[in-house]
Amino acid sequence: MANGNQYEILAVPDTSWFDKEPEKFLSRPDFIEYQKVAGVDFMDLKSPDIYTREKAQNKITSQSVIFNSIHSEHAGHKMPDVYYTHDIRVGKLAPNFNPELENLAFQFDMGDSLRRRNFALGYSILPQAIERVANRTQKPVIIYDLGSGMGLDTMHALEQINPDLVERVLNFDTNQDAILRGEKIRDYLVNEGRIKKDVIKFYNHTLTKPHEVSKGKAGIVKKIGVVCGLKNPIAQGIFNIAAANLIPGGESISSSSNFNMLYTDPLPSFLIQNIGSSKDTSRSWGLTCRREEIMRDLITNAGLNVQHIYDDANFPGREDIEEEIRSGIDTLVEEALFPGKPNPYKSFFDFPPREVLDKKIGYNWLAIGLKE
Repeated sequence: MANGNQYEILAVPDTSWFDKEPEKFLSRPDFIEYQKVAGVDFMDLKSPDIYTREKAQNKITSQSVIFNSIHSEHAGHKMPDVYYTHDIRVGKLAPNFNPELENLAFQFDMGDSLRRRNFALGYSILPQAIERVANRTQKPVIIYDLGSGMGLDTMHALEQINPDLVERVLNFDTNQDAILRGEKIRDYLVNEGRIKKDVIKFYNHTLTKPHEVSKGKAGIVKKIGVVCGLKNPIAQGIFNIAAANLIPGGESISSSSNFNMLYTDPLPSFLIQNIGSSKDTSRSWGLTCRREEIMRDLITNAGLNVQHIYDDANFPGREDIEEEIRSGIDTLVEEALFPGKPNPYKSFFDFPPREVLDKKIGYNWLAIGLKE
């Protein structure tokens, strides 16, 4: 994925909805409050003057671990990990950290959808898929996790199932920090007797050629948070790779941002798409917010049969997940990476208001395709 011009493969930012009527959004209470707490004029983020734009971006990223993580990685595991855990220690240090500003970001329903995506996969969707594939193929499942990051959701899934159902898990990522963290968490779970030894492996390797490492095919190929920032033709290539690496009876599990990501919670959408990378402040983070029919096309064009398309707030088994997990944070990272050092901000940061969560609005598709 690193070959060629990155602008040819990355999604194009879309803030046309803001540009058409900025006054409508700037008068919203959430936009007003964020500007006040950050000490930033949002129109400076839209300025054609590079120095004005950079100053406004840096003012936010210097105060927010979440947005400094986006700014520094521009894609990667740190920002989602902060939302999974509500623990700023797993993100990119913000030199002028402002807890009040960060708390506003933790109440973004769009951001909290990442937390919901994590438990939806780890406690429901992936365990169910493992059982289906194992029953269908009558053998233990091999899982490829493409762009795995730390692989938290897969590790949670392994804790939920009969350990004999999984032969091995191969995680592929080119972010060495994510790999090292994933290995520490895996080792912690093994030492605690919560998962079997020698099942989970991490590889610093491109997700486009997993066969170079694995020398075979998998029962499940998983790609979460991989195609959100890619244009559709490039995303199709990722789906094709997943399908090519599946055995008959295997399943592809994928996620992608949907149209709620653009319009339902406009403040985080505005910020994400107007804070450039640390390498190029003029290039903000675009998202391809797909409709359900596009997800179906990506799956079927890869030669797979669409089994289910859920979202992070609506999926079978949701109500069977313990309330403490469903409405809580992921504590595994804290346990494994910071033993004896509890998250000092756990009680400070808030979840989105209950009236927001009760709407059950999903911002990420969770799609399953079957290889016949």
